[in-house]
Amino acid sequence: MKIKKDRKKRLSEIRSQLTDRDVFLSDSYHHVLRKFARALGQKKELEVQIFYDEKQENNIAYTDGQLITLNAANVVTRNYPEREAKVKSHEGLVAHECGHVRYTDFDRRYFYLNGLRQGICYPCPPQRNSAAEERAWKEFEKFLKTRDPAAIFCMQKVAGYLNNVLEDVYVESLMCQEYPGSVRQTIQSNAAVVIKAIPSVQERELEGNSLSLMLDLIFRYARAGETEEESQYSKAHRMCLKRCKPVIRTAVFSEDADIRFHATNRLMLIIWKYLKGQIRDARKELREKNPGQMPNDQRKALEDYWRKKIHWNSLSSGSDTSSGGKNRTMPEEWKNQAAEQNYSEESTESSKETETLWEEQKKFAKGENGSSEQGKDGKDIWSLLTNLPGVLNETAGQRLHEQEEEQLRNRLQEELKQTSFGELHKDCQFQLHRELEISEGLVQSYECLKPEIQKISKRLQESVSEILEKKEGGTLNGLYMGKRLSRASLYRQDGRIFEKKVLPEDGFSVAFALLVDVSGSMNSDSRIIYARNAALVLYDFCQTLSIPVMVYGHSTHYPSDGRVDEVVDICAYADFDSTDGKDALRIAGMEIIGANRDGAALQFVGERLLKREEEFKILVLISDGRPSACQYSGEMAKKDLQDIKRRLERRGAHVFAAAVGEDREIIESIYKEGFLNISDMKTMPAKFAELLTKYMKR
Repeated sequence: MKIKKDRKKRLSEIRSQLTDRDVFLSDSYHHVLRKFARALGQKKELEVQIFYDEKQENNIAYTDGQLITLNAANVVTRNYPEREAKVKSHEGLVAHECGHVRYTDFDRRYFYLNGLRQGICYPCPPQRNSAAEERAWKEFEKFLKTRDPAAIFCMQKVAGYLNNVLEDVYVESLMCQEYPGSVRQTIQSNAAVVIKAIPSVQERELEGNSLSLMLDLIFRYARAGETEEESQYSKAHRMCLKRCKPVIRTAVFSEDADIRFHATNRLMLIIWKYLKGQIRDARKELREKNPGQMPNDQRKALEDYWRKKIHWNSLSSGSDTSSGGKNRTMPEEWKNQAAEQNYSEESTESSKETETLWEEQKKFAKGENGSSEQGKDGKDIWSLLTNLPGVLNETAGQRLHEQEEEQLRNRLQEELKQTSFGELHKDCQFQLHRELEISEGLVQSYECLKPEIQKISKRLQESVSEILEKKEGGTLNGLYMGKRLSRASLYRQDGRIFEKKVLPEDGFSVAFALLVDVSGSMNSDSRIIYARNAALVLYDFCQTLSIPVMVYGHSTHYPSDGRVDEVVDICAYADFDSTDGKDALRIAGMEIIGANRDGAALQFVGERLLKREEEFKILVLISDGRPSACQYSGEMAKKDLQDIKRRLERRGAHVFAAAVGEDREIIESIYKEGFLNISDMKTMPAKFAELLTKYMKR
């Protein structure tokens, strides 16, 4: 009881010390966000990637339709002081990206932006409504034909930004209409933060960049409609925005994705004088500071220049334009690039919808907005905030497991130092291996093995079902003799028609230890693979039946510093005292090292097994050959193993050796009655389960 209270107290302390970084990068939070994104994005394969970087001001969230990437420490989320509000911000950002996953045509966007680099204006040349726009188009077209690197780069950047602004408003409007509760509130809350963060005219003028001023105006209007802030801008900028407004109103609510590409091209013509000024400066920069560079170097130089000169407002980044085109399909209607556009700049219906969205945004900023989609418990079914307590508990639990695993490893290292190995091993150096951090690759490897491992384990469990019934109590059916007929078995022709009540007995008083030789020779004939799989099956079998189990490996290696001849490696894959539930993954990572000094490893694992309180303590060594290490082989090593086996058995352990190689006769001569002949390595799990069953029956 005291241990339970102490653990609860430690969990509470850890939970109170968790930072935002700890919580937002935790596996539990990632799981919650991924589940949320897959449901909201309506795509079961959708993945979520989370990173935490307060320095990356522009990287907030983005998606390519397959993966949503979220900077959990982004500039929008950092605006909220409380963790709960930060979680709601993440909800809005992921919901926004889910809108793109559902409604954005990423193939079209890819071909649109890369078309500029190829000298093509998709879907077709933009509509020109004035002499000024005609002149702008001629200059625009000239840059396309000459493939001017600085011009194409700037045009592509601005086109991507403008199209993303229009697309952002479009997908948000759809998501807000479909999810009027928490999702809409969090989307609009984030939008309000971004709008509020638009730099003032004075700040932009200090930067000396007219293009940024114009893009600010377009961004603000697209998201909030007409505002008082417009009056602070110069007359030239306001007049330019006036021509942009009908284009924006048409684009943000059209179901036709091509309309937003047409609109983007139109906007670029309308703001051409500002964009052209930026192109001029970029070309000058490239000529003066980076003459004669290769195309890739030129693009890198332009990226650096753009990063320093242009700072714009956005909730998400558009998809990458430089890669991923191999499997994309160009729209049929785009293949005839000279096709006439079907585009009108005004729509009464879309204008009305736009004004409704803008009014809702303004109400939200004043705190007048909000409804919910409630489940049976009265909570909003889409709110991520309802998951926060569970995330905190799981993250604190994981942190506690990490601390306990580190303590376990330290304790094992100390035990290794304190173990008396006898005269033959007294001068040996020992190194304990236990992985604390499990790689994603190892998780994936185990997931591939898991179905077959569990299938074999379940079959073995069924083979001991009679023993389980005795231990757990219940009714034992299918008996040849008895005092009670089984109604369900009366049809049987084999005479097994009786049943009896079985009283529950105490649990199994068995502890099991498996020691695997992971020396180089185990690589032959895939022995290490069979040994690993057998260890995984036995581990699952024991875990399911609540049998204490440990799985260790042993080998040796020669250190690079040359200070000692040989180091004995003790690999703790699974231990009795492990708490993090990752021992199966550690076993899956079993791999060969060097030679084998069986005696030292057998002594250490045996000592650890003997500390258990169970009545029966079983130790099985999997080996493919005779002991062979530095100054440790032949009759000397054989006698050492026999002495260790005798001492362990005298103190209560039952020691067996499973021979899986050509040296079966030698291994049998060492272990005698403890010899297990595994001529067919596929039968190892069944042989071990059979061995365990003998002691489970007692």
